[in-house]
Amino acid sequence: MSNEETVVAGFRQCARHVAAVLTEELGWQVPFGRQGVERLADYLEQARPLLVRPEQADAVTSLGAFLGECILQECGGRWTHQSGWWGIELAEGVVACPFVQIQQQLSAGEEQSCQRYLECLIHLVRQLSVSVTDGESAQERSAAQHAA
Repeated sequence: MSNEETVVAGFRQCARHVAAVLTEELGWQVPFGRQGVERLADYLEQARPLLVRPEQADAVTSLGAFLGECILQECGGRWTHQSGWWGIELAEGVVACPFVQIQQQLSAGEEQSCQRYLECLIHLVRQLSVSVTDGESAQERSAAQHAA
C-alpha cells in the first residue's frame, strides 16, 4: 500500500470513528451524506467552545475526514494530496477542502456551515456535469482518468 493509500485509509477510519462516536454518545443516526453533514453541523455548533482550542487539532482532522467521506458520497470524486494539504478532487482543477471547512465553521459558526458547503458542492458538481458537451459527466471523466 502506498503512503497516499495509507493516509486515505486513515481518513476513512477516522470518519467511521466519528460516525460511531456521534451515534453512541448522542444517539444520532449519522450516515455518510447529507444527513450526516446535517448532524455534523449541529454537533460543531454544540461543541464549538471545546473544539476551537489549539489542542483539538486531532478532532478537526477526524471531523474533516468525516466531512470528506460525506462529500465523496454525495458528489463523487477522490481524496487527493495537493502541495502539502489533502482534499477531495471533484473534477480536474476542482478540489473541496473538508478540513478547512471544519475550521471555518468552528471559527465563524453557522455562517460557514459545513451543511451549506456541501449543498454548494452538490450544486457545483451538477453544473459541471451539465456543462460537459461531449455527453460524459465530469464524475465519469474523473473516474476514467483515475482508473487508467
